[in-house]
Amino acid sequence: MFGSFEKKVRRKIENGKSDSVIKLLNDKDKSVRITTMREIAKSRRHNYCMSLLSCMSDRDPEVRAICAQCLADLGSDTARTYLIRMLDEEKEETVLAAMKAAIRTLRELNKDNNQ
Repeated sequence: MFGSFEKKVRRKIENGKSDSVIKLLNDKDKSVRITTMREIAKSRRHNYCMSLLSCMSDRDPEVRAICAQCLADLGSDTARTYLIRMLDEEKEETVLAAMKAAIRTLRELNKDNNQ
């Protein structure tokens, strides 16, 4: 069942159903939010960067940590700038660690793209 949900999310992303995808990022079910973030990251569609960044304010630290990883996977330099700004606001150590790792990954990606 879960694999089919991932496919549905992937199809929505591929078909440009951004309103539907954004609704999933705000779903009350944590697993729906996480799956949607991961599918966005896999898609590498940077137009979802700001929507993913909004998940960094999720009440659940696990969701925020996974979001940071997904932002790194998405590869948007915009995400790096925002994550750096958000570091002072985050209190959870696991989320901070994920954010710092994402910032390092995005810095390296940007460095590679500029060479």
